[in-house]
Amino acid sequence: ARRVVEAAQKASGTRLGVLLRPCEMRALHEMAARGAVRTQDLLVICVDCLGTFPVEEYEWRAARSSKGLTKEALRFAPQGGISAYRYRPACQMCTQPGAVGGDVNIGVLGLPVRQSMLVQASNGKFVLESITDGMADGVLVAKREKMLAKISERHDQTRKRVINGLNANLPADLDALMDQFEACGECQSCLDVCPICSVDYPRRAKGGRMQREDLVNWLVSCAGCGMCEQACPKSMPLSSIFSRVRDQIEVELAL
Repeated sequence: ARRVVEAAQKASGTRLGVLLRPCEMRALHEMAARGAVRTQDLLVICVDCLGTFPVEEYEWRAARSSKGLTKEALRFAPQGGISAYRYRPACQMCTQPGAVGGDVNIGVLGLPVRQSMLVQASNGKFVLESITDGMADGVLVAKREKMLAKISERHDQTRKRVINGLNANLPADLDALMDQFEACGECQSCLDVCPICSVDYPRRAKGGRMQREDLVNWLVSCAGCGMCEQACPKSMPLSSIFSRVRDQIEVELAL
């Protein structure tokens, strides 16, 4: 999503076409809400996410795949993807893998993608009948919805299990997380790779402590992309930590 904003700024006056996963789509909407980009200047295509691998796992698979990782991933789309435990932690806990929010949304999860996919346009600018087989079969729509619900439930169970299993020394509330950021000192790797922070960077007080309001705004806007955890030099389970603290914040805001 941050690459989209950078490209849009360089290509001012030109409409760009971009292809995004759901978490990237969520991040783009948050960045647009902060005035960083005008989504009306973009043609956004969002596609169901089959999950992403850690860099090392991806390299290992890419070197050994004879058919290509894209074809391999699509082959497992009817079952909801490859074994989830191989994915990045953020993907294992993502409860919203379905394409939504784009000008065009492409559905593949739960579907026999060698025969058909689902294409949905959010406005009347596209004449989908000219490039598709017409209105989708209700059976296919139901299959995808059922698979999305199944994945969401499975990933939410994983998220809760991982959070419950976090080390007791890791931050469990907002104050403890603020202490952790203060202890990290000048290291801001997780913030530097976050797409939302690229347009709305949390401020720190003179003593180095992150401002509470900025931290809350950041956490509740989290798109769940997991880039923060991937960048952490200490390999901290940031996706799980932030998710746990965000749960607490949402409960407090609801009260």
